[in-house]
Amino acid sequence: MRDMKEKISVATNIVLIVCAIVVTAILIKNEFFSSNINTSNGNSPTIPIKEITGWEDFIQHSFIEGTPEAKATLIKYYDYECPFCTKLEDELKLLSKDIKNDVRIIYKHLPLDYHDNALSSAIAVECARKDNSFLPLHHLLFENNSSLSDSLIKDLALGLGIEENSFISCFENKETKDLIQNDIELAEKLGINSIPTIIINGSVYEGALTSSQLEVIISDL
Repeated sequence: MRDMKEKISVATNIVLIVCAIVVTAILIKNEFFSSNINTSNGNSPTIPIKEITGWEDFIQHSFIEGTPEAKATLIKYYDYECPFCTKLEDELKLLSKDIKNDVRIIYKHLPLDYHDNALSSAIAVECARKDNSFLPLHHLLFENNSSLSDSLIKDLALGLGIEENSFISCFENKETKDLIQNDIELAEKLGINSIPTIIINGSVYEGALTSSQLEVIISDL
């Protein structure tokens, strides 16, 4: 009987270990970009994973940086607590002035469930948008994303001069949360299941592309 109990205990431990490995693998896959992203050579841009049509319709209700005349529209799906999203942010800042003038960026939220403060950050930045402070808070959230909390998010927003009662009212408003949900549902419709993901004039790329890769893609349009 004792041997049987020991065998059951060993089997149970094995099952638990396997489950832990599977869950960890799923989390990593959802957050980090795939190691199988194709590049033709060291000087060429990443090959898009797919092409989508009707992307012009996806920019509704989103914050837009840049002008409609820009030749490249970059739709960016991200999460404020995603490390590779932070890397992509840094790479976008390195784009040359000429390239930046050719790009408009559409900001789309895709907060992951297991990032405790991602959804709150997304809601907060949409509230800041009403006060013309979307980009300032957006940058602050990424700069502080290793220590985000509801209180810090609020402090960062109020530090930009946003009126407290107005911010709280917006933060608790269902319509603000619906904006985030619309982005999530669109991502599901498009088959986007990892972050960061960017769409450049209909071409879908996964992962934190470098500034040099982005410049080649945009220059070739």
